[in-house]
Amino acid sequence: MRWFGKAAEQGYAQAQYNLGCLLEDGHGVVQSDVEAVRWYREAAEQGLVQAQYNLGLMFGKGRGVAQNDMEAAQWIKRAADQGDGEAQSKMGTLYKHGYGVAQNDVEAARWFKMAADQGSECA
Repeated sequence: MRWFGKAAEQGYAQAQYNLGCLLEDGHGVVQSDVEAVRWYREAAEQGLVQAQYNLGLMFGKGRGVAQNDMEAAQWIKRAADQGDGEAQSKMGTLYKHGYGVAQNDVEAARWFKMAADQGSECA
């Protein structure tokens, strides 16, 4: 935690993401969704795929931020556009149900196929 914190403060995206994970789960620190979101956002804004995906999930669940399906979809799409299979599968789910995006079965199938082509079990 201490070393991730030092690196995160210096702007290292992977450390920011790792710190967010520790805070979200309460590993070695007092659990804090608000602080997890803070660090996920720092890393996500630098383009770190895992942070973009996790930040999207936090918005989707309303953990540490007000629940916002549109904001969730935007962050998850950023990760999906970079080729993340989990994010692509999640985009399929968002389109299938119309969470934060207009419901569209064709788009859902497209995202699920992209994820499946990468071996995503969820897709």
